[in-house]
Amino acid sequence: MGRLYVHEIDDLIDEELTKAEKAEKACTIGALALDLYTHPFFLKNMAVLRSHMLLNTNNYLDSVNCENEPGWKAPFSDWARHGWVDLVLVVAEICGGYANMRNESMELRTMSYMSHHDGEKAI
Repeated sequence: MGRLYVHEIDDLIDEELTKAEKAEKACTIGALALDLYTHPFFLKNMAVLRSHMLLNTNNYLDSVNCENEPGWKAPFSDWARHGWVDLVLVVAEICGGYANMRNESMELRTMSYMSHHDGEKAI
């Protein structure tokens, strides 16, 4: 649910949509947010997850704003777009401790990188 939520937001920003398509996507995002932020797991772990969701949201917006900028900003943008991995790793730690987090870390980072790059070119 969370991955779909963040991808819908990214698509709203990246895709060229008609007004009706934007309205549909915005309402879908609102419905996903309601489901995500009222899910029993989120509510139980809100003290930890809320801050991480806000940090991820902040980093994503910085990523969008830095995407085509010179100097350090473009590489930062490429790194920051993978912020969902950190949130998933927090969930892994909640569910199974540090060892579980470590077990998932590099595989998630690899999957994230590969899903955003074609060879060495960011997509």
